[in-house]
Amino acid sequence: MNKMVALLFSNKFWASNRGRVVLYTAATALMFMSLSLQFGGLGDIFGSTRAPIKCPNNDMPVTAITNGYFKQMIQHTGKPLGDRDSPAFRNRFQYDPVTLAQASKDLKDKFLRWADHVTTPGSLWVDNTPFTSKDICHAPMATCLGSFEPTFVCPSLERIGNIGDGGKWMCGARYLKQEKECLLYAFGHNGEISFEEELYGLSGCEIHIFDIVDYSEQTPAHMYFHHLGIDSFSFESKVAAFRSLSEIKQKLGHEDRHLHIIKLDAEGVEFDVLDCELKRWIDEDEFPDQILVEFHFDNQPAGTFVRLVELIRKFIQVGYGIAHKELMYIRTIGELSLVLLPPEMRQ
Repeated sequence: MNKMVALLFSNKFWASNRGRVVLYTAATALMFMSLSLQFGGLGDIFGSTRAPIKCPNNDMPVTAITNGYFKQMIQHTGKPLGDRDSPAFRNRFQYDPVTLAQASKDLKDKFLRWADHVTTPGSLWVDNTPFTSKDICHAPMATCLGSFEPTFVCPSLERIGNIGDGGKWMCGARYLKQEKECLLYAFGHNGEISFEEELYGLSGCEIHIFDIVDYSEQTPAHMYFHHLGIDSFSFESKVAAFRSLSEIKQKLGHEDRHLHIIKLDAEGVEFDVLDCELKRWIDEDEFPDQILVEFHFDNQPAGTFVRLVELIRKFIQVGYGIAHKELMYIRTIGELSLVLLPPEMRQ
């Protein structure tokens, strides 16, 4: 016993691997004891089964309340539960042009202030983050698009296509049928075209799908498939040919047509594509109405976060707004819906 006590108080023991194991085990046990006290038991932490919660002054467990209960209440009151006869309650679901423009301006200003802050040299977002020496896009516990937020309010924002991979958030999808020659370029097929299918049903747009894998047999007859990839410049590869957006428009005879929507899933080259095409759009004063882009942050160099912020800031300065962001189930992927705004909402 005395030898064991002496061993525990010796520096040699704690410096050994066995001592470290004992120390780490004790620290872990203390941590779980603390969590147990904080959360009311280890069962809560690990999701163990617990008794149904009962509401105060009500013998019915919350888990036992069914749709039938709510239906009876609606029949009894004669109106939907939670309905309110209040102008403020109703008006919050509508936007007059003045309120819409002001709300959008406030959101844009907040984004630009945030962009200035996070791209300042020495910012924790860029340098010396607690996660990595590169930037927050490469942080194992962070998402590069996590702090991006909408810069305007779109009353007609709607999910088109499936939930999860494939679907996109769009502004005004149901109004596209009012366009005479609606044109969509969708870069990325991958056997999932629920977005294109639903949008075609809503709008009747002319849809061209591009992919470096040949999905021509999986593409419906009312859409056009092109075995072609997109990049910031043109080149040939063993897999497929790659062309810039302007060359693709020329190849398809669309030089004089307005491109309403671009769906861009380019597996990492979206940064170069958008940067180069924005310069062309500015020179030609011809901008797509909406750009639904999926950003890929894996295998990107250090400084990706600053590059992304600067890229989106350019789009906002020329008149685009962020309508929606989506964080994907894979941490290294995220999506933004960029929408060209009318002049009164660009202030």
